[in-house]
Amino acid sequence: MKRTCAWMVAGVLLLGVAAEAAMWAAPVARGSRGGGMPFVGELSLGVVNGEAKEHVYDYEGFRGARRRLSRLDWELKNVAMGGGSLSVRPFVAQQNLLNRLSVNGGMWIALTEGSGEMEDYDWMSTGSADWTHYSLSKVDVKEGYIFDINVGVDLWAEQSFALKALAGYKQNGWLWKDRGVYLLYPENGYIPQYLNGEHGIKYEQEFRMPYLGATVSWAQRDWAVEGYLAWSPLVSATDWDDHVARGLHFKESFKKGDMMGFGVELRYELVRMGLRNWFATAAVDYQKIDHILGDLSVVVLETGERDSEDDIAGIENNWLTVSIGAGLRF
Repeated sequence: MKRTCAWMVAGVLLLGVAAEAAMWAAPVARGSRGGGMPFVGELSLGVVNGEAKEHVYDYEGFRGARRRLSRLDWELKNVAMGGGSLSVRPFVAQQNLLNRLSVNGGMWIALTEGSGEMEDYDWMSTGSADWTHYSLSKVDVKEGYIFDINVGVDLWAEQSFALKALAGYKQNGWLWKDRGVYLLYPENGYIPQYLNGEHGIKYEQEFRMPYLGATVSWAQRDWAVEGYLAWSPLVSATDWDDHVARGLHFKESFKKGDMMGFGVELRYELVRMGLRNWFATAAVDYQKIDHILGDLSVVVLETGERDSEDDIAGIENNWLTVSIGAGLRF
């Protein structure tokens, strides 16, 4: 994708070890009984399903009120994801608060393009709440990633129960490319006009999220279950929209959005199978970024003419992942 910062950070993070099953960086490293630094690496595969929304507004509503002009719904459907994470306790030998800290990071990338669609609605009539123009496209997810790094601190830790607080940073990005199916436009009497796979729009979203959160875990013999909750009121985002046929490049910028994420992971220790320190995992994760209002700029590619306007763009995103994986404690 256009941005490389997250890829570089994650690349450094993942060079040394493997990774994590849930699509977040879980603080799973435990205290060490020996003199070394304990860490846990996991690898995982999963499937993500969700949806992104791209909004455009104008101020031609009643008495100059903002009104909806366009909305594009981009699917994330059956996109395979793969990656991993690392959890390490770097200060376990300290006899103070530092020995409660764990540093956790992970990265997952899209492995397939999925089977989603994009629906494009336009409201060109100021006197009606009904859409006037509609188009349907198939979409391919050309690139996608989930990056997470955080620091966890033990608030309460017993043999079978633990409660931790988190402070971290997440970054997600998705890139779609469409293949047109048909149009429903009034100038054609709303008779479907088939597009035969013609490429019309390329769209990309990127979200940057410092966050706070908490995890709770419970273990019994060979089984453990861990849940987490993450929240951010400081989501910043950027999207890029290339309208190929019209020769237009749009860029929208957003800030101070809200993100809520939660998930649960089930772990099973494989010691009974003779695999000491190995474990298997299954996880479900959900993340939702509420609607954020932002600014829009546009460039006419042929002439270089530019224009911009504040508070006429909107963005949303949500996804659910189901994943399985395996990990090793060192």
